[in-house]
Amino acid sequence: MADEASAPLSKGYLHACQRAELLGLQTPSEAEWLASEECQREAVETEAHEDAVAQELSENDENMRHISGGLDELNTILSATQKKINKFKTVCGSLGTLLKARVQSQSGSRSDQSTASEQQQEEAQVESETERECEDKPYPVMARKPDLNAKVESHLDKLDSLMKKAENAQYSMKHQTSQMKQFFK
Repeated sequence: MADEASAPLSKGYLHACQRAELLGLQTPSEAEWLASEECQREAVETEAHEDAVAQELSENDENMRHISGGLDELNTILSATQKKINKFKTVCGSLGTLLKARVQSQSGSRSDQSTASEQQQEEAQVESETERECEDKPYPVMARKPDLNAKVESHLDKLDSLMKKAENAQYSMKHQTSQMKQFFK
């Protein structure tokens, strides 16, 4: 069995010796030849690993762009919904305020009007925060062929951006749900 392992080794070594003779170079020792073969094998393995990592990063980049687009669309829908809620409140809110004023004048309580104005201020603040976050979106600029470290760093920035978008969407949905519940009470 040792002869079988040394047979290909010997053939490769003999080939390297013949090549050196043909090129007029010094014949390598078997230890030198083994070391150079190991270096070449490691270089090929390292290159294959880096290619696999780069391919995986490219796939992750594509997936993050898809997710980012979905979150952008969701935030756009939520912004449009908030505008519709506000328009609906302005049209029907005056009627609701009128009805509340009549009920309050009968009961003598004015605390509901102060909470309504607080709610309107809160809605305006949420709307301005949403608009600010939409304007301040960081989009990392990537070079044509960046090294792996730069790509990984870029992916981390994109993940942070996606998390901010998701949190914004979650907060907006929660706020709009509470607005609709209060409106229909």
